[in-house]
Amino acid sequence: MSMALAHFSIGATFVIIGLILTRRYTSPRLPLAIVAGGLWGMGPDVHWVIPHAGLSERIAAFHSTHWADFFAFHYTLDVVDPANSVATTAHCLALFVLATAVLSVVQYWDVGVHSPE
Repeated sequence: MSMALAHFSIGATFVIIGLILTRRYTSPRLPLAIVAGGLWGMGPDVHWVIPHAGLSERIAAFHSTHWADFFAFHYTLDVVDPANSVATTAHCLALFVLATAVLSVVQYWDVGVHSPE
């Protein structure tokens, strides 16, 4: 089971990649979309946050199935990293930082921030 930061960063990275590929990176709500993607990646872990909600057993059971891969490959990431290693989390976070840097460069060159006037 990977750390929450790994799940958050993978979910946010998928949203960043999607924004770049669809060229939807000019919205003022861009940070909100990225945070929403990170929370989407952590979706199956909601049973840890609200353990007494009545549905926590069902959500915990869902967490252990391949259906949880809909949430930014959540199940696969948990299987690949069963020991909560810091190295895996660091790699996921580095991927997120790289995607953020690419998004910044793409915005800079495509939106016209650098255009001479």
